[in-house]
Amino acid sequence: MAIESDCWNKLRQVWEVSYGDVVFTSGLKDYLQLRHTDTATAAATPAVKAPAKGKVEKGSSRRGTLELYLGGKTIQDIAKERQLAIGTVESHLAQCIEAGEMDMSRFISDAKVKLITDHIRALGATAAGPIKERVGDAASFAEIRIVQWYLKKQQEAQIMND
Repeated sequence: MAIESDCWNKLRQVWEVSYGDVVFTSGLKDYLQLRHTDTATAAATPAVKAPAKGKVEKGSSRRGTLELYLGGKTIQDIAKERQLAIGTVESHLAQCIEAGEMDMSRFISDAKVKLITDHIRALGATAAGPIKERVGDAASFAEIRIVQWYLKKQQEAQIMND
């Protein structure tokens, strides 16, 4: 399943390629829609071999959350449907962003990224706790973690380019 996920991620990257105002994917099928169709077809087809009882494929819960989120469900709806805590659903989405399975902008608004970034820079904090104290309910721990990860990746890229 990891190979399938990697393929879909690469396809997403190709799908988003553009040059200036030229979008190369205009007129093509939306691969996310195609993926949901494939998933529905796979669900309707009986499995050849069921996995051993009690064994869950690593990352399957996270991917299930991602599929529901990309399908338009809210975090609260996903938590209720999957019987998970809201924090768990947010954590799944954070992991998906870090794995490159979803763009950060689909989860966190630019304004919220700026708010969190400003507090990270003001505090010089690497721990989410002090930042959460400052932002309160304006941002979740998962959102703070994502922005911290994003800033770390930016620093690493800058170091590589210097």
